[in-house]
Amino acid sequence: MAPTEPAESETVRKRIDEGIDESAMESVLEDVHGETPHEDAAGALSAVAAEEAAEIAEQASARARRRNREITPEDVAKAAEARRKQWRMGRHYGP
Repeated sequence: MAPTEPAESETVRKRIDEGIDESAMESVLEDVHGETPHEDAAGALSAVAAEEAAEIAEQASARARRRNREITPEDVAKAAEARRKQWRMGRHYGP
C-alpha cells in the first residue's frame, strides 16, 4: 500500500467528516444491532479504565511494599547462603 500525501489524507478526512453525521450513524447502528446505541458508552469506558488504573496502582504498591519491607532474620540467612554459594562456585570454577 503506497503512503498517501498529507494533503490527500486531509481532503479524504474532510470528505468523510462532511458525509457522516450523528443521525446517520445512529440509524446505521440501530439497523445493525437492532437497538439504540449505548448512550453512556464513554462513561462505561472510563469506568473500565479507572478499574484498570486501580489494579495497576495496587500492583505498583505491592511491589513497593515488597521492596521497602523490614529486613528479617530469614532475609539475612538467605543472603548469607547466596554469598556462600557464590564463594563455593568461585572456588570450583576459578576466578
